[in-house]
Amino acid sequence: MKGVVLAAGKGTRLYPLTKCIPKVLLPVYDVPMIHFALDFMKRSKVDEVAIVISREDEVLMKKILNDGFNYGLKIEYFIQEEPNGTAGALKVAASFIKNEDVLLYYGDNVLLGRDIDKLIEEGKANLEKGFASLLAYEVENPSSYGVLEIDSDNKIVSLEEKPVVPKSSLIAPGVYFYPKDVVDKLEEIDLSPRGEYEMTDVNDLYLKESRLLAIRVPSTVVWYDTGNADVLLQAANDYKKMKGEEWFTHEKDNTK
Repeated sequence: MKGVVLAAGKGTRLYPLTKCIPKVLLPVYDVPMIHFALDFMKRSKVDEVAIVISREDEVLMKKILNDGFNYGLKIEYFIQEEPNGTAGALKVAASFIKNEDVLLYYGDNVLLGRDIDKLIEEGKANLEKGFASLLAYEVENPSSYGVLEIDSDNKIVSLEEKPVVPKSSLIAPGVYFYPKDVVDKLEEIDLSPRGEYEMTDVNDLYLKESRLLAIRVPSTVVWYDTGNADVLLQAANDYKKMKGEEWFTHEKDNTK
């Protein structure tokens, strides 16, 4: 399995912080935000990771992360020249993926908690059966996100982007496990009405084949939507507290 981290977003909701610094490099206490994506890769036993970035962020991203050695990873960088959607970003890394399963992680996701490894185990088990899967997280304001409707077997029944009347309180925060045929699926989708290649359209293809599962995030794991300063601060404070817990298993910080 290979890893892909999407990190080309502008982070406009955090302006002016992101005017000169990529959102994924903003600090969450004492580490850059993208640390959590890379740590998730290491936990998943993924060694080769593609990071999709914008041209303007290339120098700074490479200066901070280099080739990934300090994280115990081999990192390759891919440039998304045009902001044409999340699936468009994954298309950029298609040559890297080749014929392998893929762990796709949106670089601004911060997950903290004692049962993260269980989520990874479930995602890998689904891949072995040929299923794509995505994390499903319960929120109070689902209408602001992509909403999931799932059955008793955790099969996804429907996906809706920011519905006025959501069918559930479960949303997709942006961590996906895709089988090796995801590259073929990327070739099947077209630009959406807003001019972007959407991961929702890729997921719909798996949904039509009854090959899309939800991995429910337990209450022992917290997801932070770091698009605003208040949540970013909360994530930093919680991370600081959790680092002192014996069960907290993030890798030692070798980035200095």
